[in-house]
Amino acid sequence: MTLRRTPFLILVLTLGWTEVSRAGLVLEQSPVRVGGPAADTLFVDQFGLTGWQLEADNIRFDSAETIRRIGWWGFYGGSGTPTSPPTGTETMRIRAYAPRPGDLLPDSNNILYETEFTNHSRTATGEIIGVGGAPREYYYQVDLPNPLQFEADTLYWLEIVQIGDISTRFRWETAGGQQAGHAFVNDHVPDWQFTSDSLALQLWSVPEPATLSLLLVFWLVMNRRSWEPRRCRA
Repeated sequence: MTLRRTPFLILVLTLGWTEVSRAGLVLEQSPVRVGGPAADTLFVDQFGLTGWQLEADNIRFDSAETIRRIGWWGFYGGSGTPTSPPTGTETMRIRAYAPRPGDLLPDSNNILYETEFTNHSRTATGEIIGVGGAPREYYYQVDLPNPLQFEADTLYWLEIVQIGDISTRFRWETAGGQQAGHAFVNDHVPDWQFTSDSLALQLWSVPEPATLSLLLVFWLVMNRRSWEPRRCRA
């Protein structure tokens, strides 16, 4: 293979990988890095008292979707709590609620899906959130042990929350959403309420396939003649 083919190979692999790495992404609400509400079952508030707050974003698809991977963006801090993540094990819970009759807010008596993670991926993005303390942004990602099914043209509420760690306050980052608004409930507001911001998340129908090597094989097959030795003419 000649050197002049190398840049073309790099371009093919880069473009191919970019396309493949987002295959299966069915919903993305990108973070805007200006803040986010607490999504935590146990933290210390500004008065030194323990508190909690749940957050759920509204989800609706035009066609049925099977979700096997979830990603989201968040950070830590607020009211004197640390802006760094837990030093030990962190547990996150994911729930899906049906809407309750009447106001269509999350129905706490109708939980459709629930799972917890203690070894989830948490990666610092290098971005800073524009709130007090200048906390670092983190991206989280989990593969669900059982797929989460969304029926077509049906409202659901998706909750993500840190559980059982009073040393930190996890905050789910706000985003530009396909469907505006989310719902919250806490120790001071004991019933679900609707608010205008959306929350930063990704929903995937399938986990990202590791196919970079397949792209390389494909390129080599398509260009196999360049590897054949050339015969000298007499």
